[in-house]
Amino acid sequence: MDLTLDQLLRYTVSHSDNNGCDILLDLGGGPEPVQKFIHKQGIKDFTIKVNEQEMRIWENLYITI
Repeated sequence: MDLTLDQLLRYTVSHSDNNGCDILLDLGGGPEPVQKFIHKQGIKDFTIKVNEQEMRIWENLYITI
């Protein structure tokens, strides 16, 4: 299946498409570079820590508050 970046973003956001999210994270270099970019934009109230596959490991979801 071929999708434009616009279509991929729309599916990811409007349909909670986790596969699309992983593709976008990969295009951005992974969770860490994407997190740094988001912080530079002034958005600091959430964290991107893992991709969909890494979420399957419970210990990866532990967040220290």
